[in-house]
Amino acid sequence: MSTGHDPRSLAELDAELEPDARKVLHLIASRMVAGQRKYGKLVLETDARNWRAEEREELLDAIVYRTIADVNRERLGIAYALRSVTRRCSQFLEALRGAKVPIPPDEADPDRERDWPE
Repeated sequence: MSTGHDPRSLAELDAELEPDARKVLHLIASRMVAGQRKYGKLVLETDARNWRAEEREELLDAIVYRTIADVNRERLGIAYALRSVTRRCSQFLEALRGAKVPIPPDEADPDRERDWPE
């Protein structure tokens, strides 16, 4: 991958991009603007940061965030499944309310049925 400077303006490059590629470019540009607001202007000639170390730290943070999101999604998925089962059981029980439920015959009244208990 070349890191050479393209002499065209950002607007000219933007005009050539397909919509999805344009979204990616705009996301990167918005991140650069946010960084500039937070940390000041980027001047590579005077910036002494170790960019490889910065990259490593950011990638490790991204791995942590992704793992937390996956664990949280799994936890929420289980909670959602339990709520769904509980809701379906409640709907089933609600449908049975008022229905005639056969009771096993007893010696006193073998043909007896009773309403679902409240």
